[in-house]
Amino acid sequence: MKLAALILLPLALAPSLVRADTAAEAKVSSTGEIFEMGSNFGKLVARYEMRKRQEADGGLTTIHRYTDPASGKLLVQEEMRTSGTGKPVEYRQDQLQQGAKGTLQVADGKLDFQWEEGPKKKHETETLDEATIAPPMLPDQIRSRWAELMDGKSVKVRLAVLDRAETVGFKIEKNEESDFQGKPAVVFKFKPTSIVIQALVDPIFLTFERSSKVLLRVLGRMPIKRVDGERLKDFDGDTVYRAVATP
Repeated sequence: MKLAALILLPLALAPSLVRADTAAEAKVSSTGEIFEMGSNFGKLVARYEMRKRQEADGGLTTIHRYTDPASGKLLVQEEMRTSGTGKPVEYRQDQLQQGAKGTLQVADGKLDFQWEEGPKKKHETETLDEATIAPPMLPDQIRSRWAELMDGKSVKVRLAVLDRAETVGFKIEKNEESDFQGKPAVVFKFKPTSIVIQALVDPIFLTFERSSKVLLRVLGRMPIKRVDGERLKDFDGDTVYRAVATP
């Protein structure tokens, strides 16, 4: 089961799939470090950076970059375009570790998925569900439904999974209130609605600062992969985020 993924594969073997100018056009809004789960922030696996660009039509483009901390080489880049009302328009992922890439186009009430991994290609369409989100939209989805979640209600979404070329049902719910690095925080759980998929994919836990709703930490699946012998496998990590002050 693939659902977004960390492997430090030699990138000299991976084709250059990413448009080099996209990140340079946008301003950095947050950074992060991804650690091995259970290492107590002791084993750094990758670095993260998010950039934002406001579009002339009122839409927003966010660019998410995951890099090797030793070499600085790019592992994965995701680009998410939303409309002025926050609806998904286009989602792209370049998975350089696998030599793979994919896109989701949203138009005319349809989702159009394309995924390429070596010689393998997938092209599927699906009717748009209003609850559809792409992975980079998850933090904003939690913020927009904050009051419901804090009241103990569950929020259901359809998560667009590029390498499966389909959406998968998930639900978001409040898990607990706690402190993280000295800040009052709220932890939300993101888990599949299907019992079958629950057996394959562990829940993801997202920690937000309570007052500001800033994302502080994510425990769970990342869009990078890890090397296990000669194979690439999905990676569940411990990611800590830092907001970048703007002038």
